[in-house]
Amino acid sequence: SEVDVSDLKRTEARANHLALHDALTGLPNRSFVTRNFVHTLQDALQRGMEAALIFMDLDHFKDINDTLGHAAGDELLVQMAKRLRRVVREGDLIARLGGDEFLILVTSTNIERDADAVAHRVLRTVDRPETIAGAEVRVTATLGISRFPADGSDVETLLRNADLAMYSAKDRGRNCIAYYAADMGTAARTRMMLEAELRGALERGELEVFYQPRLSVATCRIVGAEALLRWRHPQLGLVPPAQFIPLCERSELINQVGRFVIDRVAEQQVAWDALGFPLRLSLNLSPRQFSDPSLIDTIQAALTRSGCRADQ
Repeated sequence: SEVDVSDLKRTEARANHLALHDALTGLPNRSFVTRNFVHTLQDALQRGMEAALIFMDLDHFKDINDTLGHAAGDELLVQMAKRLRRVVREGDLIARLGGDEFLILVTSTNIERDADAVAHRVLRTVDRPETIAGAEVRVTATLGISRFPADGSDVETLLRNADLAMYSAKDRGRNCIAYYAADMGTAARTRMMLEAELRGALERGELEVFYQPRLSVATCRIVGAEALLRWRHPQLGLVPPAQFIPLCERSELINQVGRFVIDRVAEQQVAWDALGFPLRLSLNLSPRQFSDPSLIDTIQAALTRSGCRADQ
């Protein structure tokens, strides 16, 4: 007797689809990329075409989750996926790698021109405001691009290099595009080394607070000072803040480092006041510190411990 296996086949097809697609956006997932992009690359090579991987990361997406909640963040990702589908060309492949990371595979006989055009359309479409949970939300994107076969002959290498290019673009200020270059690997290794060493810099006493005086134009006297954080690295000497402050922000160390600075500045103000120098000291806060709900408590605790008067 014959057995109807159509239901079984539909179930298997559905299971295969779920295994290769993102449940939230419906886009192909990382497994799909690993399994299928290689065939697209091989096909492009056989037809004398080139390809590019565009690695996209939403800027400050964590702030959306922190302020509006994860449901709002998920809705924003769904809307971004719809926008990406509308701006890529027919035949381009889009995937969601996870979190707020998306990937676009472009194939073309003129990859420089076409990948650049797609990337700029992506920047423009992401930048448009979206209403999420009753609030108008506006985010930007940062894109890194690697080219096949120039920047790698396999998917994993191209992914890694596109990711390096994306981080290079973030270092330049976000909301922009960067193409992979060979020296990015060296820069990334240096950044990873500094980030690992930065985690122990506080405990080792390598972070210091310098003070830049502020003068009164009327009296030519020092009336205050601005606190400036410096990292005295045992091998590299004084590391510029432009190099290590972004690392603090990316590695979530910024609140811990911020508490250190607040404590030192409060103590210094008390010490100078005791010597007869009632100076008004100021310090800089990272935008990420303002999203820390314990910021006010941190400041109040530093004032209490040091005996510093907030009205000085």
